[in-house]
Amino acid sequence: MKKIAYLMGNFGIGGAEVSTLTLLNGFVKLGYLVDLVLAYGSKVEWDKQCDFNIIKLQLDKYKKHPLRHIILKNKLDKFSEKSKYDAILTAQTSKSWEKILNQLDKKHNISYIIRNSFTKKRIDKNDNLLLKSFKRKYLANMYRNKNIICVSKGVYNDLVKNIGIKSDSIITIYNPFDTNYILNKSKEHFNLPVDDYIIHVGRFDIRHKRQDILLKAYKKANLKEKLILLGEGSGQQYLEKLIDELQLNGKVILHPMVTNPYPLIKNAKLLVLSSDYEGLPRALIEALILKTPVVSTNCESGPSEILTGELADFLVPTGDVDAFTEKMQQALRSYPKIKDEYIKKFEQLNVCRQYIEFLGLNS
Repeated sequence: MKKIAYLMGNFGIGGAEVSTLTLLNGFVKLGYLVDLVLAYGSKVEWDKQCDFNIIKLQLDKYKKHPLRHIILKNKLDKFSEKSKYDAILTAQTSKSWEKILNQLDKKHNISYIIRNSFTKKRIDKNDNLLLKSFKRKYLANMYRNKNIICVSKGVYNDLVKNIGIKSDSIITIYNPFDTNYILNKSKEHFNLPVDDYIIHVGRFDIRHKRQDILLKAYKKANLKEKLILLGEGSGQQYLEKLIDELQLNGKVILHPMVTNPYPLIKNAKLLVLSSDYEGLPRALIEALILKTPVVSTNCESGPSEILTGELADFLVPTGDVDAFTEKMQQALRSYPKIKDEYIKKFEQLNVCRQYIEFLGLNS
């Protein structure tokens, strides 16, 4: 039986972790041995939902060590050598991890999952032209001739056209979704904070998620439905201040992230996404699976590949408060039927089979 490893720093709670969990469980369903290898301790235990092995290297004590990167590289190298995996996957693309993985890749042939636009994630819009050029060249060189899986066509286009990454082994494979699991979890009891509401799911990050645009549009729309912002993050104080300035106290609820958001999404009148950039936003697809209407910004990567056909009418330009206001009002009045065909390409086993083919593990 062939073995697959997935390398991560730690395993918290969020869209990336859910995508990973769904992918690895899918590999197990297809008959592969799967290890999730964590460098550091996991702050949230997902073991009850995991059909794969979780291996904790427990390197937390080295986090502040001056030679921590060398120690991590050597530990991962020895572990991978001993375990003899047929394929190794990772979505670790921070600068510190890149240097470690680049050295390991020479021996272990790692495949990289890229979840976000590098142009948005790694290059600051305030960088001068020289620094932007340097960063592009660094990234193009770092990922040259790597095995790369992009989670959307938008991410693929960014890597190839904007960053200039050259590789004969780069492909788009969408994140997987376990439809039956999502539907079943959505039926679990949850004490809803209010009856009629619209919802945004995502960390509190104004630079990326742009909840400021959402709040201004919500204020202008003057909706009877309350707005739940489901998430956590460093932007919470800013959001609390903005809610107060817009006189939306009592109308907007900041709700901590939960391990099972599906009852909240299912019972929402509308799910909204206001981001300036994404990779492949899970919340949009989860909402469609649960037949919840969606309004989203048409940011560079993801939403236009999800909201297709009649649903494309509910994509709005990034940063456009007026357009967002109008589409929320329209969606609450009338929304097209959400057909199963919109989500087929994201189905768990279809996606996992594409991975297996790309990794050359069919035989």
